[in-house]
Amino acid sequence: MTRPSSSILIGKAAKTSVASLGLLSLVVSSVLAHEPTQPRVRHFTDGQGNVVPEVITYRFVGDRPAWVTNAVTTSFETAYPNQNDHNSRAPLLAFDSTGTAAVRWVNQSSSPCTGSTGWLACVPQGGIATFTIYIRDLSSHPTYGWQEEQGNCNGIPTCFMMKRSLIHELGHAIFTFSHSAQAEANTVMRATQPSANNAGWNRTTFQRCDQASAQLTYGARNVAGPIGDCMDHVAGAGANGLNTSLSLQPSDGVACLGQSVTLSGTLRIATNANYGWLSGDPLGSRTVSIRRDGASWLTRTTNATTGAYSAQASRSTAGSHTFLASFGDEGAAALTGSTSSQVTVTWSTTC
Repeated sequence: MTRPSSSILIGKAAKTSVASLGLLSLVVSSVLAHEPTQPRVRHFTDGQGNVVPEVITYRFVGDRPAWVTNAVTTSFETAYPNQNDHNSRAPLLAFDSTGTAAVRWVNQSSSPCTGSTGWLACVPQGGIATFTIYIRDLSSHPTYGWQEEQGNCNGIPTCFMMKRSLIHELGHAIFTFSHSAQAEANTVMRATQPSANNAGWNRTTFQRCDQASAQLTYGARNVAGPIGDCMDHVAGAGANGLNTSLSLQPSDGVACLGQSVTLSGTLRIATNANYGWLSGDPLGSRTVSIRRDGASWLTRTTNATTGAYSAQASRSTAGSHTFLASFGDEGAAALTGSTSSQVTVTWSTTC
């Protein structure tokens, strides 16, 4: 799959209007309040038929200030793989002087990707592991500047954060995300970049709908970590996001009086083709509540990697207990809770 060439455009400025810059305006059609950023198909291969590696190496091409190097390194190797805001099995990034991907610092008024004059950074069409990110040198611009150059926006009439541009361009490069019309709180993939003091101007990590799509596209790197809280519009989802399944064993049965019975099960994301690479995945480090005879009994935390849990039950007198396990909704739009089947165990003196 190839991605469209894209420049991140200058958004709402503190002292300069978008209209006065002659930039393309964003036409917003009727859209859902939030939904995973497209696409949702795992990239085993890039647009050129090459297998996507586990780690994409990148290099710098040409001269650039040290602060630009620092901003790129921080974005690529610290902010981008942050599991709280990403947590997918998408390729990681690592610097290598002969890397397949490249970063270029250029001093030119028109975008090398689209020709736009209102650009900050861009990625032209290409392979996922062989992308090139261009970053604009704003040093000669009379009113625009990068916050990272001096560590603040003091004295910069219209100030932008480079790390915000970089996470946006990685969305294009590694996930082939298109621009999104959703709110800044949901995505970093809007077509225009906000300047200082505007909503989302200093966000340097993916937002909830970006993470949701990253996980649908590549799967979750850590099944004990967060699931993107933007799944309720996925086909086949429940009221609060992806449906889950919770098992409880054994089936109904009889045990000897005084015998301890092991109750066990596994918590998973439900199996559904629309759930992409999350379908059927275990959910680790989650709380499962077990009821006995209709009343709260105990809780268990699922195994961090397998999603399994267990508990011991017994009786000192002959009789039965009925057990039921449940997992509650997680997030407003991440995971919909589930309840196991009911299990009745009878303890008998005649066995």
